[in-house]
Order: sequence, then C-alpha cells, then structure tokens
Amino acid sequence: MPDLGWVRNCFGASEYYDELFDELLYALAETDAASVGVEPVELDLRDRDVLAAFLTERRVNVATMSYVLYELAPVQRAAVLDTVVWALHAPAVLLVAEPEGELGRPGCVVTLYRRGRRPLRICHVSDGHFRGTVTPLDDFAEFHERYPIVLGDAPCRAG
Repeated sequence: MPDLGWVRNCFGASEYYDELFDELLYALAETDAASVGVEPVELDLRDRDVLAAFLTERRVNVATMSYVLYELAPVQRAAVLDTVVWALHAPAVLLVAEPEGELGRPGCVVTLYRRGRRPLRICHVSDGHFRGTVTPLDDFAEFHERYPIVLGDAPCRAG
C-alpha cells in the first residue's frame, strides 16, 4: 500500500492539490482505521477467484470503484466488473467512476452496474475529484426513478 508521501507526490504541487491533500488528511483522521475496526487488505483485482471469494466470504453487497479500471486492458476490465457484480450479495450494486476517454479528456463518467441488468451511464463529472459540474447522461432518469436522490429539501433532477 502506498504511504502518504507517495500520495502527496501524486497530487502535485499547487494550491488546488494542496486543498485536496488536506481533505484527504482530514478524511483519514476522521475515519482512523483503528477506531472503527477496519483493516486494509491488498487484493489483486485481476485474480478472479480470489476477488470472488473475498466478496462472497465477507458478504459485500455494494461496492465502488474510482479510477481503477482504466489501468487495465479492456478484457481485464470486463472480467473484473463481471466478477464483482456476480460475487456481490443482494442488492449487488457496483458504482464505478472512470476517467473520460482514458484520461484523454477531463472528467469522468459514473456508471452503475447491477446483477442481471444493463449498466446505467448515470452522469459525467467535469472534474475527476468531483469538484466540478455534474451533467446527467442518458440513463440518469432511469437511475433516478429507481434510486431517488434528494439534496437538502430538493430532489435532484435531470436537465
């Protein structure tokens, strides 16, 4: 697992990344693994048998992936997605945020995967750190109908 020095170097040197790194430090302090009984586990997502066993044995039912799959070949990406979705317990929901155009364009696309259903491309976020503009994509209405989002007192709406 990388240490904070490695992560800091990945963030880069700028006021923007200084703020993001400070947020990371704050989040780590608030969710101190020792205080909540969470133990990090290294796992090779490409090892389908180990991945499936990990999810099944722990009865994981919802998972998220953020900027993980783009580093894999398309065939490996599909295998990881298939393994995770089929190994999850009900409701078996996987939410994935991946960079737009293999890091070729700014932002990311958020897609929802559910066992036995087609993936839903929910939205595009203009900034991979989720600080920018969120634009609903074609499947947002279907997603919102099934999983309504309320921000404060107002529901989130497409368009």
